[in-house]
Amino acid sequence: FESLPGLQARVLGADPELGRVAAVVELPARYASPDDVEFRESFEFYVLEGEVRFGADALVAGDFAFVPPGARMPVLASKRGARLLAFHDPSTADAEALGRQQKQGPYVTRGADARWSPGTVSQAAGVNVPLEVKHLKKDPWTGARTWLVRLDGGVEVPWE
Repeated sequence: FESLPGLQARVLGADPELGRVAAVVELPARYASPDDVEFRESFEFYVLEGEVRFGADALVAGDFAFVPPGARMPVLASKRGARLLAFHDPSTADAEALGRQQKQGPYVTRGADARWSPGTVSQAAGVNVPLEVKHLKKDPWTGARTWLVRLDGGVEVPWE
């Protein structure tokens, strides 16, 4: 997240071998990113708290944004500050898929528009835990997905 000066990021997990990073990112009040930010890897974020501008889009808690690798990111700004759950993932090796992602460019998924769908955890392993899934990103060219999972309180899931 070094390309976005002035942010505080707490890394939740990282895989240096694959180039993946997940972090909670704090945008201070009156923050605005440079207008020329371009990442080698994808950048995506989910708004946990606050309000942010993502180019012309006003995002609130529950909204999601995705910037493909190599695409210019719209200015990211916040008047009062915000907290994001952010991810960097490496670029796909498939040049055609990458070109299509870049042509599509950055996009937003509104949390209020994304619906919860029923799902389950690991039926093949003999565990049937009901849950709900909200898809935020389904990349038609690479198959990459980002989603939220909602479990009922008190659910216990054995670790495989």
